[in-house]
Amino acid sequence: GRSLRAQIAALNANQQMVAAKLAQVMSRLPRARNQLQRLSRLLPQGYVSQDDVDSAKADLDALDAQRSQYRAELQQAGWQLKASEIELSRTVIRAPFDGRVVSLDASPGETVSPVSAGGGFTRTGIATIVGLDNFNAEVWLPENQLGKVQLQQGVTLKPDGLPDHSVQGTVSLISSVVDEQRAAVLVVVKLTQQQPWLKHNMSIQVDFDE
Repeated sequence: GRSLRAQIAALNANQQMVAAKLAQVMSRLPRARNQLQRLSRLLPQGYVSQDDVDSAKADLDALDAQRSQYRAELQQAGWQLKASEIELSRTVIRAPFDGRVVSLDASPGETVSPVSAGGGFTRTGIATIVGLDNFNAEVWLPENQLGKVQLQQGVTLKPDGLPDHSVQGTVSLISSVVDEQRAAVLVVVKLTQQQPWLKHNMSIQVDFDE
């Protein structure tokens, strides 16, 4: 990424330099063309020599050649710049939604693949991102308390680290599977209002409304 940005900066500078040279040549062309026309009119009257006319024509031809050269260079520079920008865009990782990076799962030099290749050195993800507009709370409810909870039931959540803060929610999902190790059921609580102090993996206390 850094080398590509440096390359793009150099290509931009080169493009501007070529454009400046082309502009200079274009500004000189009308005068050179007028000079050749003037000398060509004076030649039959004997006021100028053929060498003068030939010299003026050579100057005009040289400017025409430079114009063609700088136009070609400017076009080539534009192609190179576009190719580098496309290559740089391929190094940018775009998340599928707005959120916050909570963990980096790959290190520089590691191979990343969207699917597991079966090897021990291939990552299937680069980072973990959580959305900022759709926080849910996951609660492991002891199975002997399952009868006290139902869908759409009101819930009050209080972060352990912020006892003076609370947020309301409703039960949106009650898992149909009991986790044997925890002897508990996963309950998902949808928050009625998102709060800026909510953090991913934050420990909370949960009170189910009666």
